[in-house]
Amino acid sequence: MGLLAAARAEELRAQAAALAPEMERHQVPVEYLANPELAQALQTAHNAKTPQALGAADAGVQERMFLIGKDGINGPDLDQLRKETRANVNGAGNSHFEDPAFVQAAKDMHEARLLAEGGFQGSQWMTVEQRYERAEKELFTRMEGVGREIENRVTGNDSSRLTDQNLKGESSSAAGYGSVEHHEKFAESLANTGANETQIRGRLAAARSEGTHPSTAVTMGKGAAKARKSRPGTAVGSERGKNGLSP
Repeated sequence: MGLLAAARAEELRAQAAALAPEMERHQVPVEYLANPELAQALQTAHNAKTPQALGAADAGVQERMFLIGKDGINGPDLDQLRKETRANVNGAGNSHFEDPAFVQAAKDMHEARLLAEGGFQGSQWMTVEQRYERAEKELFTRMEGVGREIENRVTGNDSSRLTDQNLKGESSSAAGYGSVEHHEKFAESLANTGANETQIRGRLAAARSEGTHPSTAVTMGKGAAKARKSRPGTAVGSERGKNGLSP
């Protein structure tokens, strides 16, 4: 463990040297680089080619610094996320937190809430409220998936289980498609090419309107009738007025 710790410390020092201008501008302690999201935000600022891209990247660094001040370098722990999610999302149980994608969505919602309470507005391409709503939507989607998996195990529905297994590979590739991070990285890449704000907004609007993963789009026709049915837990949206981000 001592050798691993020493190697990690050396890695952080090298990273700090490369990102020195950005770290000095934002007054980032070296140990904060252990937070991968902050390290990525600093790297994005370091790579920015235009004033617009740099401004967006700096805003991302400020958000991460704020969140570290609230949750620490390692972010919120699982117990904290479980307690907060249960308080705001009806039906969230222990089994859901065995799903890494559900945990990530819970973390995203938690962070969006903290940023809103801290007065952050988000980027010009994705507001904090939109980030919250996307995370909440992902939580409901993951809850449905876990529910179906449990039902298949209990009922011994082999055909459904086989279908789920066949879709696992596609699900992993589709998980980030159309996500907050997907669109923000897309916007950053456009800004780095020198695109102006109008061009970026137009490209993002097109991306959101076509934000369905190709594998999902192929099967949407089959599921259209099912999609019209009410999803379990959709009434939870009304809970946001009491517990969530919106007033």
